[in-house]
Amino acid sequence: MKTTEKVDVWSPVRDDKVKTTLGDSPIWKQAYHKDEVTPEIKAKHNNWFVYTFVFDGLKVQQLANFKVV
Repeated sequence: MKTTEKVDVWSPVRDDKVKTTLGDSPIWKQAYHKDEVTPEIKAKHNNWFVYTFVFDGLKVQQLANFKVV
């Protein structure tokens, strides 16, 4: 049985092609869960982006949402 889950991934990297690159996107080099983004980490970057992905286990299936925070 497959289980899918939506996960918000925070990154200072903007990837406008993330819908096609998914698991190979450059955002993964600097990817965080919201609770990992401390004030110190947040201050290191001027821009932050939240990518909402649908995962099947550990595999990224699709981009569900994108926003600038």
